[in-house]
Amino acid sequence: MPITPKRRPKPSKPAATEPTKSAPAKGAPAPWPVAGLSKPAERALAAAGITSLAQLAKRTEADIAGLHGIGPTALPKLRAALTAQGLSFKKR
Repeated sequence: MPITPKRRPKPSKPAATEPTKSAPAKGAPAPWPVAGLSKPAERALAAAGITSLAQLAKRTEADIAGLHGIGPTALPKLRAALTAQGLSFKKR
């Protein structure tokens, strides 16, 4: 009968108490303060230099609608976020 080496058991992984969140990639835009906004919309705003609702309020709705990545569902979310902070899009 051949001799077989004993196998060591694989170490068990400790149970995770909290889900791990990966850090944003270097150079990635900061999370946008509007819940449910799509990633393309977030990137479009970041590319336009808009990183806060105060900066967004300095632009017209038409300016924002013209950005590549801003879709028809993003504008109502942005409008609602501005209204919640007592802000609105700039009037022409």
